[in-house]
Amino acid sequence: MKEEELNLLHRYLDRVISPDELKHLEELLRTNPEARSTLRSLATIDAKWQELGTKELIKEPNTNGLTDICTSIRVNGNLKTM
Repeated sequence: MKEEELNLLHRYLDRVISPDELKHLEELLRTNPEARSTLRSLATIDAKWQELGTKELIKEPNTNGLTDICTSIRVNGNLKTM
């Protein structure tokens, strides 16, 4: 699978795909079994990351005995800890 095609799959999952790119992706998925399989795998991974990113607040002890509260969110395909 070409890097351009893989980037197209990622743009689709990140919801930043243009209408023209979407047409290209639809054709790719119709004709390329590897692209379909890769999209299924990436979508599964993406769903798991989103699930982790939306879990309830995680409490972590800090050095002074108090509790810091942090959460993870997904921004443009990247996991960010706040």
